[in-house]
Amino acid sequence: MSTITPEVPSERVAIIVFLLCKGRKFTTMEVAELCGVTRRGAYAIMARISRVLPLTLDNGTWYEYHPSEEPDEVEERGVPHVVLQ
Repeated sequence: MSTITPEVPSERVAIIVFLLCKGRKFTTMEVAELCGVTRRGAYAIMARISRVLPLTLDNGTWYEYHPSEEPDEVEERGVPHVVLQ
């Protein structure tokens, strides 16, 4: 099986989001290696993703943030209802 390296930003983001949704956690360096970018570039990718998805960086690890399993009136899993509608 050959490994495909993402070539454009949308492919990089797609791979990261797919794996995050499956429960994968990443360090910034792992993102850099997976995407073929610098550590600084990987941090920028994750920061942009975290603007629209509930991600957090804790002790050097990025992962999907679940504040609670019960959605409240304002947000569901950290995503504003305006985005979900």
